Amino acid sequence: MDASGILNELAVLRAGARNQKERTRASLIGMQLLF
Repeated sequence: MDASGILNELAVLRAGARNQKERTRASLIGMQLLF
């Protein structure tokens, strides 16, 4: 794999981690609204 492929992979992973964090925060806010 070349360097650009590795960088692309990292970018995808980072975007996935960001989405995961947003989803977690949204669910935490939702739980606070419920309780």
